[in-house]
Amino acid sequence: MSIKLEDVKSAILAGDFDDDLRELSELLKYRKEQAAKKLMFSLQEGDHVIVDNIRPKAICGCTATVVKVNRTRISVNFEPGSVPPRYAGACTVPAACCTKVE
Repeated sequence: MSIKLEDVKSAILAGDFDDDLRELSELLKYRKEQAAKKLMFSLQEGDHVIVDNIRPKAICGCTATVVKVNRTRISVNFEPGSVPPRYAGACTVPAACCTKVE
């Protein structure tokens, strides 16, 4: 049986899970951490990632090249022209804010 995301969204918005919102929040946080760990193990120097859900918002959606993988953070390099000039170059971002470009 496959559960569709739209059904889950509708149930949450309808209030079906109002008594369980704290537990849902904790589960989502845990799952996000697990996904970030999985990403960390798959990343290597030279891989490309999309940075999202981070501040400054100017770099959200931008692609960067992985320079170094640390325990929970990734050192990346934004190419000039791909981000506003003040953010071009080296930066360290949380793994949870990155998606690997295949």
